[in-house]
Amino acid sequence: MSRTANLVIKLTAGLEAPERVSQAFSVASAALASGVNVSFWLTGDAAYFAVPGKAEEFELPHAANLSDQLAALVSGGRVVLC
Repeated sequence: MSRTANLVIKLTAGLEAPERVSQAFSVASAALASGVNVSFWLTGDAAYFAVPGKAEEFELPHAANLSDQLAALVSGGRVVLC
């Protein structure tokens, strides 16, 4: 019997903690690319990234593009805005 792994990530940080934001998106994206079922929750200050165009404004040197990661999570995983 084959089991698929499941992962739930709840992000509460926003622009005030860019490293935490980047880490959560990176872990979720890597898990999704590895075939894990991902449920990614945006709550509190992180809800800001669900507003159209706001993920594109996020900048952190040497970090992956947040907008691209969010698009991948929306299309291949499950993104919940709370």
